[in-house]
Amino acid sequence: MLWSQWLTYVWQLRSCCSRRRLKDWKVYTSCNHNAGYHVLTSVPSFDEHGIWRYNGIFFSRHGNITQTIIKLVNDSSTGSFGTFKVSVGAPLTVTDVAWGRTPLPPKPVWLLVECADKRRGFIPTNYSYTNVLAGKRFARLPWESEILEQNPREANKWDEAIWEMIDSHNVAAGMSTAQVRLAWGEPRSMEQDSAASTIRWVYEAQTLTFVRDSLLAE
Repeated sequence: MLWSQWLTYVWQLRSCCSRRRLKDWKVYTSCNHNAGYHVLTSVPSFDEHGIWRYNGIFFSRHGNITQTIIKLVNDSSTGSFGTFKVSVGAPLTVTDVAWGRTPLPPKPVWLLVECADKRRGFIPTNYSYTNVLAGKRFARLPWESEILEQNPREANKWDEAIWEMIDSHNVAAGMSTAQVRLAWGEPRSMEQDSAASTIRWVYEAQTLTFVRDSLLAE
């Protein structure tokens, strides 16, 4: 049992017996920390989204993390997930990891992240290439399409004009494959013509052609 000076009752389960007994009590179960914490229903002061936080432990009036996200999406005015822009190289803090629901190709691992300005969101990603379509498998770690473990601005001394293009998700003739990948992400497929020394990256709405790692003008 964890006690605060305000008599907020939050405890961590220690035995199977305790788990069975909790079924008879009215409690909320934590969304993070592997659902290992519980709190009496009379304690939380939920915010407008139905979330309550105590010492890094999150509780939701809607249930677990997946149920909470689905509830918020269904109650939103657009009925879909919202997005916000983060500059390439901006630091993110991973606050928790949860299982998510996404269509094929599956990205079952959701990283819950927080920006420096306290905005929060989640990044769907893969831990392995299991159940990932063959065309979506690349010769690097499966999560590197969504997560950069090193600040690319420190690793690549490109002109500021290039970084402005990348941050605005635009591409231009002369950009390298590494620069285009940062701007647009992974292509849907790649087609290589060894005789012509070209490689084509196929995206949903456009195909880009590179010659010796330089993007050709369309």
